[in-house]
Order: sequence, then C-alpha cells, then structure tokens
Amino acid sequence: VDRLKIKCDRKLYFIQNKEDDPSFSGKFAPYATETYNLNLQKIVINNSLYKRFERDNPEMIRIGIDMDKWISKNTHKENFILFPLRREKYKGADIIIEALDKIRNELKGFKLIGFGNLSEEKVPDWIEFHRDISDEDLRELYGKSRIFLLPSRAEGFGLTNLEAMANECAVISTKFFGYDTYLVDRENSLLVETEDTQGISEAVLSLIKDPELMERISKNGFKTALKYSQENMVNDFERIIKKGIK
Repeated sequence: VDRLKIKCDRKLYFIQNKEDDPSFSGKFAPYATETYNLNLQKIVINNSLYKRFERDNPEMIRIGIDMDKWISKNTHKENFILFPLRREKYKGADIIIEALDKIRNELKGFKLIGFGNLSEEKVPDWIEFHRDISDEDLRELYGKSRIFLLPSRAEGFGLTNLEAMANECAVISTKFFGYDTYLVDRENSLLVETEDTQGISEAVLSLIKDPELMERISKNGFKTALKYSQENMVNDFERIIKKGIK
C-alpha cells in the first residue's frame, strides 16, 4: 500500500481462502497445506478462517471495495435481476441458470441479466448476457438492478456481493465459505444453501412479492458495504503492520 512506507519486522502471511481444499485448488492444495505450517503471522479475511487458525492468533482485516469506482451515479432502479455467469465450476453458473429456469415464467416484467466469462453457447436465450463486461458497464448495471444473485459454491469473501450492496441491490447469496463475516439472513441479504436451486428460486420470488423486505435488505446492505471500503481495509493493514515495528 503506497501510504504505508514503513518497515515491518514481522513476516506476514495473507490467507484469503481455504487453498488447501482440493475442491478449490485442485492439485496445488498440498502446497498450501505445507505453507500453513510456516512460522508466519497469519492475516485472514473472514470468520471461518479466523476460527480455523485461532491457535495461531491470526490478525483479521476487512476486505474492501473502491466506493468511488463501484457506486453508480445512476440511482434509477429498473426491474433487473443481475448475476455472474463464470466458467469456473465453483462460481455456480449452472446453479443460477437452473434456479431461474424454474421460475422465469413468473418473472414477467423482470429482465434477467448475466455477466462474466461463461461460454455464450452455455447461456440460454432468455438471459441477456454481457461477456467480459467492463467495470464501468458493470457498475451501471449494479445501479439499475433491484436484485443481485451470487450462486457460488466457494468464495473467500464475495466482493461482488459488496459491489451490489453498495448500489442498494437486494442480495441473494449462497452460504459460501466466509459468508457469515458480513451477511445476515433477512437483514442485509437472503441466504440459501449452496446447490439449493429451489431455495434461490423461492428467495427471488419472496423479494418480488414483498417490496418492504426488498427495501429493507437493500438499505441494510448499503450500510454494510460502507463498513467494507478500501479505506477501512488500508486502516486494518496499517494497524497490523505497525504492530510489527520494533
């Protein structure tokens, strides 16, 4: 970080996910297992990692987003349901497509919009798909969307949730690794189990049928996002680094 022009005498290890899990890291998982045994001060980004390494007295930081970059100036909401469609299996593109297919006949008046790097031939024609979208265009979609869906099987933190929350989208998210660091069911999000396509379908319909619930979740989500700014992330790093100055 540019502003931290100080020397830290501690050796730090920044851990963002369960990299020793073969379902996440594949053949490289054993290497992560070895590094976890190194005598380094661990820094973690979510409650699950903190509990896992609690015996090592880890430091914890808040991952943050650039509010100036991600908050859209367009505050006019439209009936858009936005979601990522990525080729990596753990990102859950198949989950969201199946979940929305169950209820798309009940979503008249709503536009279903996907973005990401999924092969276009895998995207059904009832989804408006933006492949390799620019950050600027994605920010505008966040600003217009009422609902944001994150169907991931695994995430270290889920920054796209925060980007959507910063734009007052009502977030529906799976319970990926570390979700409980900032997501609270029926307060700032609706939460469903991973792989639960029926749960996602029901959550979408519940928001559409209950505007007050959608409003509460979107407003509370915005308040949550403000706590996870890049500025707060830098402050957390600075606190940790200063602990290592002799």
